[in-house]
Amino acid sequence: RKMADKKDTYVVHNADICCNMGLRMSKVVLRQSHGVFLKKQAQITAKDCVGKTNIIDFCGCISADNPLTKQKAHEISKNVMNNTGEDFDSEVEDIFCNGEIGSVKTMSCAGECIPDIVSSGWDEVKDNVFTDGQKPVRGIAILKCRWGGVITIELTGQPEG
Repeated sequence: RKMADKKDTYVVHNADICCNMGLRMSKVVLRQSHGVFLKKQAQITAKDCVGKTNIIDFCGCISADNPLTKQKAHEISKNVMNNTGEDFDSEVEDIFCNGEIGSVKTMSCAGECIPDIVSSGWDEVKDNVFTDGQKPVRGIAILKCRWGGVITIELTGQPEG
């Protein structure tokens, strides 16, 4: 059986998501259902995008814009200083920056991921359909994080069959 195109599917609780600045896949979750279910899974709406509440962290963040990532690089630098006596703290960001994704510098070390969503909601929803006063999210929707991450839906969470 062929999998449905993501643009034609709705997103449900426990769908797989990915952040281009994160270290691993994660999940979008509902703490409480809106009362609408697809194949026994609670449906996600446009406003189900709160960091740490709906968006489970991605284990780490490689964005050089994230102060926790910069802090991690400085901790590594401090450990090098303590172990070798060499000080390269002033150059630490240049040493750890290893590229860019779009306009965001990335680092070869990762800081703590605390999703800080700046989007007002998931950007692709089904018009003319409402769940608890909100529009349901389509599988091609994205969110943006304050630290430059783009969060995409990998699998909508709907069981096959």
